[in-house]
Amino acid sequence: MAGKVERKLRWLVSRVVKRVRGLAARLVRSDAVDSQLAALPQMIGGVDLAGRVAVVTGSSRGVGRAVAGAYAGAGARVIVNGRNAGDVGRAVAEIRKAGGVAEGVCADLSTEAGARRLLEGALAAYGRVDLLVNNAGASGPPLKKAWELEGDEWRAVLDLNLTGAFLCSKLFTAWMTEHGVAGRVINVSSGAAQNPIPGMIAYAVSKSALESLTRAFALDAGRGGVAFVALELGTLQTGLSRPYVSWEDFQLLPPPGVAVPLFLHAAIAPAEEINGRTLAAWRFARDPGAEGVLSGPLALLDRVSFSAPQRNGREVRRGDPSVTMLDRAENARGMPGRVKELLARVPATLDLSRYPDGECSELRAALSRRLGLAEACFTFGTGGSELVERTVRTFAGPGDEVLSNQPTWFMFPRFCAAHGVALRTVPVVRRERDGIYDHNLEGIARAVRPGTRMIYLVSPSNPLGNGIDCDDFLRFLERVPPHLPVIVDEAYREFSSRPETLSAHEVVMRTDRRVIGLRTFSKFYGLAGLRLGYAFAAPDTMRLFNRLENPFTIPDLSQAVAVAALEDEEHARRVREGFDRERRRIQERLAQRGLEFVPSETHFMLVEAPAEQEKIFAAFEKHDIFVPRGLVFDRYIFFPIAGPEQNDRNLDILCSLE
Repeated sequence: MAGKVERKLRWLVSRVVKRVRGLAARLVRSDAVDSQLAALPQMIGGVDLAGRVAVVTGSSRGVGRAVAGAYAGAGARVIVNGRNAGDVGRAVAEIRKAGGVAEGVCADLSTEAGARRLLEGALAAYGRVDLLVNNAGASGPPLKKAWELEGDEWRAVLDLNLTGAFLCSKLFTAWMTEHGVAGRVINVSSGAAQNPIPGMIAYAVSKSALESLTRAFALDAGRGGVAFVALELGTLQTGLSRPYVSWEDFQLLPPPGVAVPLFLHAAIAPAEEINGRTLAAWRFARDPGAEGVLSGPLALLDRVSFSAPQRNGREVRRGDPSVTMLDRAENARGMPGRVKELLARVPATLDLSRYPDGECSELRAALSRRLGLAEACFTFGTGGSELVERTVRTFAGPGDEVLSNQPTWFMFPRFCAAHGVALRTVPVVRRERDGIYDHNLEGIARAVRPGTRMIYLVSPSNPLGNGIDCDDFLRFLERVPPHLPVIVDEAYREFSSRPETLSAHEVVMRTDRRVIGLRTFSKFYGLAGLRLGYAFAAPDTMRLFNRLENPFTIPDLSQAVAVAALEDEEHARRVREGFDRERRRIQERLAQRGLEFVPSETHFMLVEAPAEQEKIFAAFEKHDIFVPRGLVFDRYIFFPIAGPEQNDRNLDILCSLE
């Protein structure tokens, strides 16, 4: 008996704790959305819908009720709709109390008779219709797996969410077209249309189809003057979402009012600007202008810009001989000698009037000889970064998932976001025996799901500096589904002299898995300004990957320079041996100072920050040395490796800090 009482008390305490956390979370959430909600009255006041009649389905509560109230506040005459007469009456009374004009029509919109009743009710009340919002919807039974869903449950969701929207759109559009009304239909969709939620198959399918319906109607009705637009909403604090989230998480959700600005925009934006488009509420909230034009993931991204370092309040020009720039992982040892000789001869023969060799024939042949792969195994891009982005564009689409390490190269998450691809990461794991952060290939293999479309690895890692062991990689491939592309970004591979480290070109012809290696001339070969990268894979895989290769993007001069760099094997040997010596020397000095570091195979390494980070960077910049800012794992600075003299200067600065 005592055990039962104790368990009951523990359960009650846990519920109280969760409730307190939920209330605290709600307060935090309210702070985040207060400014948006406070601005609504002014925003509504700035929109003029006077003389227009707006019909909002499913507007007796939730999002629909907020939208109906906002439209009425902007001067529209509103039809409130719902199935429950009491809820409809209360919503109408609320709008009238606020000074708006509203009537209610009860109708089941999943039937043609109900849709017709709604139209007739609007015409009886106001004599016209200008705006239809298809908001009525159902989510279906909570969290049922697809094969557990009954046919009646499936039909109930699609009948209302999709068929109901079709029937209302059909009848209202026919009336608007017949009477010469330049009307508008707004279909309320969801983020689940692109990213389905487990246990909500009927809802996700209905919303995805609703967006397709929007585009199809826009084609048919656009010339008749009726514009169609779909609005994707995130999860809001409504009765629709309540069964799917815990009480605590429900308190974190924003209220329906945060979606109102997007509905106002959809009501007044130029028809030709929005017709046939799908706009997302979360993107619109961040940048209304961008979402209005781009209507996609790019609306959430700003232009990538590397801010120029400052010295004495003035911008430092890259190439200024009075400063040392070590902030972009460039090879401080510079270009190979053969490249310099070639460039000295170029002016006499340079002819820019012709397109370059679109097949990159000489460079393709040189790489074939060096890596022992057939010429059909290569594709080229304007730098390794373009090839990384191409992997995302080729193998994944909006709503798909890709896997990578955490941390990974900083631009990869951006490329995924730009294309609406979900990036899921698996944290690296530190090994006690040597202090190296293992790539955790086992964790990545376990993380593969049916929706995973690609795996992206960086070896040697940026920012960790260590490579993947070849044997570990081969074992990893055995656990990966054969169809799944595995991308190995080897931008820093040439720096490593460690024999166990993976060289992807040695693997691509030994396995039936879709392995793609990426390399660049920017790093080891000191040709960052050339913007030239290449990828290699088995011919069958390359035929899939090279479809986005643009012709004539690699100038003949760039190709010739790359070939010269490949052929300067003496330079490559000196560079590799030089970095090997410097890494050992730096590690010895750091150990003497008592600073922890992560062993590296590249021309950079992670070093324990001996002081507050701004103090560290200020100390370097005082000596006109600019290194990468920021900390990795909130603990390490990104320490560049250069020549002996420069390394000594950097170490003196770092080791003097406390």
